[in-house]
Amino acid sequence: MRVLVLDDDADRQQAIRRNNPGHDMTGVESASEAIRLMERDLHEIVMLDHDLDDYLAPDASNNGTGLHVVRWITNCDPDCRPSLTVVHSTNAVGAGDMMRELTEADLPCLYLPEAWARPGLIDRLQSLLLLK
Repeated sequence: MRVLVLDDDADRQQAIRRNNPGHDMTGVESASEAIRLMERDLHEIVMLDHDLDDYLAPDASNNGTGLHVVRWITNCDPDCRPSLTVVHSTNAVGAGDMMRELTEADLPCLYLPEAWARPGLIDRLQSLLLLK
């Protein structure tokens, strides 16, 4: 399964890889890099943090958060969209904004704070995707 992980914390990216062996995982630290990769390659699962670098508060004008990536996903060509978007931010306000925009666009999404600490998560998500 191809997975894109957006998180500015390298330890979290590494934990996701370690806890989910056997998947094609790509980790990025910026919203712009995540969008660039999604424009180029399809990822079945995209895992998004909200707070990146110094961008801590949800701000509609801010292009440096996971919310910017969600807005790109909701407006991009449907062939570029992931099968599932997982919001793993512990910022409840930012995560809530991300989940609201995804659900309003009727896109498959889950809110799993601290998803990086869940061994075998990608296998379980893959099983759910195969059921639909």
